[in-house]
Amino acid sequence: MKRRIITVTLTLLLIMTVVPVTAAAADGNGQPIPVEVPELIYQEQSPSIIPVEVTDQDPVVWENYRGKIYEFTLPQAGTLVVKLSPIKGSSGTEMIFDQTKDFSKANDGDWNTNRQSISRIWSDLGDRENEFSESGQAGNKFYLAIVNDADSFKSQASLQAAFYPSADRTLELGKNYVFGDSSGISHSFKFKAAKSGYVSVDSFYSTESKTIFYLLDQNRKLISGQYDRFHDVKYPYPMTFGVQKGKTYYLIVDFEHIPMGGPNRIRLVNSAVKEKSGISRKKAVSVKKNKTVQGYILPGKKTGDWYKVKVTKTRKVKFFVSNRFSDQCYFDIYNKKGKKLKTKQKISKTDGSVRSKTKYVRLTKGTYYIKVYNKTKGDSGAYELKWK
Repeated sequence: MKRRIITVTLTLLLIMTVVPVTAAAADGNGQPIPVEVPELIYQEQSPSIIPVEVTDQDPVVWENYRGKIYEFTLPQAGTLVVKLSPIKGSSGTEMIFDQTKDFSKANDGDWNTNRQSISRIWSDLGDRENEFSESGQAGNKFYLAIVNDADSFKSQASLQAAFYPSADRTLELGKNYVFGDSSGISHSFKFKAAKSGYVSVDSFYSTESKTIFYLLDQNRKLISGQYDRFHDVKYPYPMTFGVQKGKTYYLIVDFEHIPMGGPNRIRLVNSAVKEKSGISRKKAVSVKKNKTVQGYILPGKKTGDWYKVKVTKTRKVKFFVSNRFSDQCYFDIYNKKGKKLKTKQKISKTDGSVRSKTKYVRLTKGTYYIKVYNKTKGDSGAYELKWK
């Protein structure tokens, strides 16, 4: 079970509709008010707002403190996010968020609960918005109390809550998804490639500092390498894998450490690559000068694409290769007799964020062959090749 509180002004709110039970408990002893927390799946879903008002007429919560306690129950494993807008009205209104509704105030002014963690308290909140995040399992309950001990008081705010399930799921390409954390730190996302080329993790954000990505085939066999990315994979480049149209894959997302709450978000984009290359040097496809060709490499085996260029006179030739691989892309140059020249180039996305390289080679008149390939069977993705 993990606990976390964030006090921030949100720039993007990813919370689904909540349906409160607005009536206070029947016995008037400060019993919790249940709040429904439906599951949030898509990033574009919007919340509704629950008006909150606490006054000196509310039930007693503890000793001379009056107010309301809201109860949130997790429908399954995942992350609960509760947001409370700035509290307006009477000063001295405080809040406590915890796993228990049983709490008291110590002599030092801190709220004590039956958990051995820092107490959750804010007074005179002013213009601050407050977000509380907790991850857990199905049936876990969390509580938010809003209280005041003044003889006369009236405070207002608005409450929003959402639940982000951590369950594995099937993703539709191009859609924005959100997901929470649980006691496990691995997530499996199933998808079907609509185009031959590559799939990129076009948008991904996690509260963790580092995440491991890798790809399984339809039989859940590992076919790619395992690659580190930080919380936002679009900086400096997205995570990419070569894929084949109609094939089913599983993208595995492993957090390096226990996640610190959510929500996390992910979007996969499938890009088509129209490739015309040879499977061997003898079947190499000709590439004209100044023409850019595209290709892609699938994960699971060592393979390469072959191209042929014709140099009309002895001169310095410039080769340009752009890398959209998961990691490293290589290219070699061979002469007409099939002898490899000492010009092998590694284009690595882990070495200074290099995504392309230009190689100048002095070649005599004749025919030459270019091989673009992965050195390990786990590396895959797309590339572009040009020469002049």
